[in-house]
Amino acid sequence: MSSIVKTQTQALINEITKTPEYTDFVSLRNAIIQDKETYEKVNSYRRRLFELQCYQATSDGDQYEAITALNRENEQLFSKPAVGDFIKAELKLTKLISSVFDTITQGINIDLSFLD
Repeated sequence: MSSIVKTQTQALINEITKTPEYTDFVSLRNAIIQDKETYEKVNSYRRRLFELQCYQATSDGDQYEAITALNRENEQLFSKPAVGDFIKAELKLTKLISSVFDTITQGINIDLSFLD
């Protein structure tokens, strides 16, 4: 990576870390980390959801029922307001990062239509 790209990438990272999306995410993550058992359960949920979403993106199968079942299995976990708030904050942050990625790929004319 060229030094100017590296420098500008670091500047972008610095700006992202100042956004409400990032600061909320970090604050809420730090809150649930305090309860190790809850944090492990949250990470297990996140991992399984990610796997289901990746599988759905790469196959013709509909994972709606599996995702619904995963959410039902974790109802008790989501009864803790901090957990739901953390998941929402993570979603907002990933949408921000996705938007940055989209802007970059469009700006340099990367054709990702093959992913549709």
